[in-house]
Parts: sequence; structure tokens; C-alpha cells
Amino acid sequence: MDLPVYIWLDATIKSLNIMTISTYLRHRGDNDRGLVALIIDHLDGTATAYIQCRDFNTGNLLWNQVHKQPVLNTDMEQWIQKQLQFDGDMWILEIECPNDTLLERVFSVMPSV
Repeated sequence: MDLPVYIWLDATIKSLNIMTISTYLRHRGDNDRGLVALIIDHLDGTATAYIQCRDFNTGNLLWNQVHKQPVLNTDMEQWIQKQLQFDGDMWILEIECPNDTLLERVFSVMPSV
């Protein structure tokens, strides 16, 4: 049985905060099974979005990048609003992450199962 989303997201936020990585819960979705989107703010006016998905062969949680490259923050805001109109139970977690080394640390605490 999978952990409810709110439990592993709370643990993830606490882990990132301990690592002094600024993390903001932008939208709270369904406590038990809402889809999660990670918004990585690169602090240069651009952001990258990742959506969770399952590998049906292993059952592991994977993160798929939504756009091929970072997009302008204004475009990201439009994407977020469109997603929330489609799925109000979605969770939106924003993480300030100006470099790839820090991004590796972010994904090191994200659940994979």
C-alpha cells in the first residue's frame, strides 16, 4: 500500500528545509492520492516542471520533465493554472534551485517508491 501523498510530501519538505533548500507548498491536493507537480524555480526568471508518474513494470515513482527546457516564470504560472483547472486535487510543490548540483540534492530526497 502506498503512503498518503501528504505524509511523504511533508517529509520531503522537512528534508529539503533541513538542507536549507527553500520549498513552498503552492497548492494542497487530495491528501491520499493527488498527483504531484514539482516546480523548480531557477531564480533567473525561468522554471522547470516535473510530474510524477509510475513505472508500471517496477511500481516505482518517476519524475518526468514537462518541457524540454526551462520556461519563463510567466509561462509556468499559466501551465500551473491550466493544470489546476483540469485537476484540482493536484499538489504543487515549488523549490528554489539555482543550479544542477542543488537539483541533484532535491531529487535525492524525493521518494522513488
